[in-house]
Amino acid sequence: EPLARPPDDVPIVPIDLLRESRKQFSELLLEKMRAPDGSYDESFVVPGLTMPRRSNRAPLNLETNNPLSLHDEVRADGDNPWKEWFAAVELRKTIQQDVERTFPDMGYFRGEEVQHQLTNVLFLYSVMYPDIGYRQGMHELLAPLFYAIDFDSVQEGHEISETDSLFTELCSRKWVAADSWALFSAVMRKISLWYEWREPTSPPTHGPVNLKPYVPPIVDACNRIQGTLLKSVDPALHEAMQNAGVEPQMYGLRWLRLLFTREFPMDEAMMLWDGLFASFSPTSDLVLWLCVAMLIRIRTKLIPSDYSTQLTYLLRYPACPPPEAGAPHHIVLLIRHATALEISPHPATGAALMIENRNFLNIPLEVSDPPIPRRRPRQQEKAHLITPSESSAPGTSGSQMFSPQLSFTELFARGLLDRGESLGINKTVMNAVSELKRNLPDLASTLVRPPFATSSFSAYPLLDDKSPEERYVRNHRSDLESARDLAELRQQNRHLGEAAGWVLDVLVQEGSSGTYQAQRKQALESLSYIRDVLRGQVEEVDEQRLWGEVEFKKR
Repeated sequence: EPLARPPDDVPIVPIDLLRESRKQFSELLLEKMRAPDGSYDESFVVPGLTMPRRSNRAPLNLETNNPLSLHDEVRADGDNPWKEWFAAVELRKTIQQDVERTFPDMGYFRGEEVQHQLTNVLFLYSVMYPDIGYRQGMHELLAPLFYAIDFDSVQEGHEISETDSLFTELCSRKWVAADSWALFSAVMRKISLWYEWREPTSPPTHGPVNLKPYVPPIVDACNRIQGTLLKSVDPALHEAMQNAGVEPQMYGLRWLRLLFTREFPMDEAMMLWDGLFASFSPTSDLVLWLCVAMLIRIRTKLIPSDYSTQLTYLLRYPACPPPEAGAPHHIVLLIRHATALEISPHPATGAALMIENRNFLNIPLEVSDPPIPRRRPRQQEKAHLITPSESSAPGTSGSQMFSPQLSFTELFARGLLDRGESLGINKTVMNAVSELKRNLPDLASTLVRPPFATSSFSAYPLLDDKSPEERYVRNHRSDLESARDLAELRQQNRHLGEAAGWVLDVLVQEGSSGTYQAQRKQALESLSYIRDVLRGQVEEVDEQRLWGEVEFKKR
């Protein structure tokens, strides 16, 4: 606000704030990494130093302060500290397993020291915020920050000029972990609610109790993306995704929690972060609108696709086509689109974005027609229209015999006749004919009764010309047979539901190993097979194709 009064707070020099943050990181890490007996791990190095931390063990009563002690009076709160220590060790092992899988295509994160520092930062955050703790995916948020700080860091030398000393301290390589922890904590202050997994405790109240079920913030954000924001700017895409049955949590969880690090390469994801962090505010929904802009960018792929294909596009976001010469970078364009949608959430804005995508990224505006699903022909479609015995039956004239292949003119004429019957036009015409016969007896004998005089809807068996007995047997089966067929259908639906549940469990998981990729491929093939069964394209269900080869052997 240009006309606002300047703040009265004394500004803090950035280097002083950085020194305080680094000091806090060192003190917290020394506190949380110390065992109850005062010792440290042999490989633990104090931040800012280059040698392992020496253990300062004070005299202890080993009868009470040891892992196997049954005494709980070791601390003031009555808990044995070794229980908490062993829980922390298990937590560090879990974090280490995820850190080892961080960006497997980048050799930088395969370094032992880098993995060790990432584990320390994530462990410290989890113990400082126990309500959230460590959640899978946090390592992919910390990794880009750590990489950027280390990339800009400098190694302190022995001979440093006075003018470069401040710069060297600001970008010191020995404080990369501490600076990464500060930045990671700042980012998590904005998006930590997307990692909440349990209902926060609230103080007891004496008023009416709210019985509304708890909805995690990440689920509410995903529902807003697809159910409210997307619907307001692109109703056609929203309808297509709703009809396909795609739940927004299936892609929104990963997009929001990881801030798109899986959808774009590292360099493009960091460009995207620059735009997001520059506009982060408590009232901004730019991240949510960014998801909407990403959906609009691939709308021509999503709208004509079925459920499994839509899910594939959303979980494996397509690479952007090369832009035209002189066009802005597609990440810059994406941020600009998200900002435009947030300012003006209307269908006209969505249409303008589609035009820009076509002009700059060569993304077509036209949506291709969806593929026509194949189905089995019905029994009535296989039946012939008139049997030879019926065609030679007495009283059947040649004019009442119809070929199986009816021309458009015949269908149109018969439609008019049927329509005339329903509106009473045919009756009016016949009354006029009868009146004409009475008035002109000489011409009555020459009048030929028109074929539609006794016609009715049943006289034109376009699809079925079976005898009444055959139609009755076919259309009115016994109650026992109907109940049996219904029970078999319900059992098959339950079986397909179990298989679909297994597919969903596999797709929701995150991983990059070869085993996971193979399992993911089998899950998608199983999902495609479930679709074919529900469409009626499979007469007998193949259990191995339904569950996949590996899961089928387990069962």
